[in-house]
This record gives sequence, C-alpha cells and structure tokens, in this order.
Amino acid sequence: METPENPVEKSRKIITENRYLTLATAADNEPWVAGLAYAVDKDYNFFFYSAKTSKHGMHIEKNPKVAFSIFNSTLPSEEVDGLQIEATACEVGLLELPHVIQIYYQQSFPDEAIRAVWQQPIEAFKGLAVKRFYKLVPTHVYKLDLSIIEVDLRFEVNLDELRKVPAK
Repeated sequence: METPENPVEKSRKIITENRYLTLATAADNEPWVAGLAYAVDKDYNFFFYSAKTSKHGMHIEKNPKVAFSIFNSTLPSEEVDGLQIEATACEVGLLELPHVIQIYYQQSFPDEAIRAVWQQPIEAFKGLAVKRFYKLVPTHVYKLDLSIIEVDLRFEVNLDELRKVPAK
C-alpha cells in the first residue's frame, strides 16, 4: 500500500500517465457527466474539445464551476489511484487557441504520422465551426488516500507545489 508521503509527485504522475478525464457539469438544476480526452499545459490547465452544443459545453456557458476526475480504470482495486479536481471552465480564446491545438495534438498523438491524420485546422474550432476547445483551470486538487483502505478518503494536494514543476 502506498502512503501519502509525496502526493504532489504522485498527482503529477497520474496526470501525465492518463489520457481521459470524467467531467461533471451542472446548470439549471441539471447535472451531466462526460468522458473526454485531455491535454495539460505546463501550468496544469487542462484542455479538451467538444461540440458547442454538447450538454457540458452549454453547461459551462451558464456555469463555469466544474469538477473532474482522472484515474486509470484498468488497474485492480488495490492499485488504483486517482484525482478529483475542482476547476473553473471556459472556452479557449482566439489568442490562446493555436497553442492549445498544438499541445493537444502533440500529447494525444505523439507519433507525427498519426498526428497528421487526426489533427484538425484552427478553423475547425472558431467562428461558425461546431467544435470548441475548453480550458479547465484547477482551483482544488484532491488525491485518494491509499493509506486507508476501509473507506475512500481524499486529501488536498497543494496546487502551488504541483505547479512548481511544469507538466510534460
């Protein structure tokens, strides 16, 4: 069993070794959850893209407060670890969009040949296009406490400490 000696390092590892997050949104007393591929920048801001008309996209427009989790669901119960993160969400602005597209596709498709097949041009995410990139800025990060197995408990990870080493 792991003990929480270095929750910041373990949190970084969880973020960099996984590719999907589960996003929870709510608006007008209507909750929603969506599984999404993500990329993360050096400051631990998370990015995903989705249709503007997706339920989570419309929720974010009305209520920027969101939560998401990251964990490896393929691990056995005694090895699984994860993060629950509270964040503020917004649509990525035009000035930031080229950089976000670059990190998203580089992280999602490290192989250049495969990336060339999947990467979409900036026009696919602006103007009258259906899709948008969204940014999740963490406000609180919680990690599973693996030192206690009788009940799921979490403890808060220091965001300032997490951000001292840029995400890769």
